Amino acid sequence: MTGNPVFDEYGEISLIVVNERDITELNRLRSELVKSRALTQEYHSELFHLYKEKSFFAEVIIRSELMHRAFNTAMKVASTT
Repeated sequence: MTGNPVFDEYGEISLIVVNERDITELNRLRSELVKSRALTQEYHSELFHLYKEKSFFAEVIIRSELMHRAFNTAMKVASTT
């Protein structure tokens, strides 16, 4: 809510014009924006993690199926800690 005085020819306040706004929608949109930015940051972090993981895996050479399973198990355990 805002109020603006209107002065007469003598410099006296003759009336005040009041403007009232419902900012419920503005607050809802602001909240959505904050959530959206947080989600964007989360996605960015996850993409960065996947990129680093992919780069790491590109350097690993595994020849046997047994070692491949052991490596996958180790990576699953590492990602939960």
